[in-house]
Amino acid sequence: MNERYVLHHDGMWFYYLGAAGLGAQVLADGAAMTELGRDHRAGWWAADHEAATVTISTPRHPLTIGYRLKDASTASERFPAELAVEDYEARRPQDGDVIFHLYERITQEQEPIITGDPGPWLRLEGQPRPDDGRSWMASLPYQLHNRGEYLHLFPGYMPGFRDHMQQVLKTQPRVRYVFEAKRLTQVYGLEVTLQVPFDQPVTEYRPALNRDGSTSRSRNGRTVPVMASRKVTLTVPYRIDGETRAQAAAEWNRREAELLATIASASVAACSACGGHGYVHTGGEA
Repeated sequence: MNERYVLHHDGMWFYYLGAAGLGAQVLADGAAMTELGRDHRAGWWAADHEAATVTISTPRHPLTIGYRLKDASTASERFPAELAVEDYEARRPQDGDVIFHLYERITQEQEPIITGDPGPWLRLEGQPRPDDGRSWMASLPYQLHNRGEYLHLFPGYMPGFRDHMQQVLKTQPRVRYVFEAKRLTQVYGLEVTLQVPFDQPVTEYRPALNRDGSTSRSRNGRTVPVMASRKVTLTVPYRIDGETRAQAAAEWNRREAELLATIASASVAACSACGGHGYVHTGGEA
């Protein structure tokens, strides 16, 4: 199986070429390609068409062909106006510091190093992976085990969804606790405890206390609002599976929005008539 791949997405063609080198020019059939940044997409280059040949032109340092005096008027028998490379190198052990300050290089530009890849490139539908902080564990064909830049295009799973949601839910209004929900010893979701107000405000008087916990006779207490406690148990998987990373990311976002909506709907005010229990105490119960 060919180990050279090109990604096709929305009319653009993405080639993973690795580090092309400082000042290198990358061409698709002679037309300049666009480098996709130097962060998580380092090594990716884009073209507006599927290339028959991808070429990398890497500049080379100028070739030193001799040395000449920086000040030609100081030429002498010992220090001629020009030195061949061989003569300069032969004199370095004895006159190194002197000739270094007296002479400058004579250089000649070199042709760049041209490397071309005529393909064929195996086409995959998709684009370079986004850098959204989520992991992706892919099930790869054997030939792609060492080609991490293509992982996101193959079936796999995105781990850490439950841990992510636990942290997100802790930041939501009126959420007091978020714990793992277990069935026997198996964790299957999250248990969220909310503190919500009553539709008709309910308050209670709390006396001032001394440091030892006894009621203070010299200080007045205060009236505080009473909140209803509500628990919501959510089924939250540890991981999100998908045919591609993009598909799993979309499902991740959908489930996150769904869980947040559930907590938001559970955060509405509790009924003051029933004390938030869903039934009214009567007779002996009252």
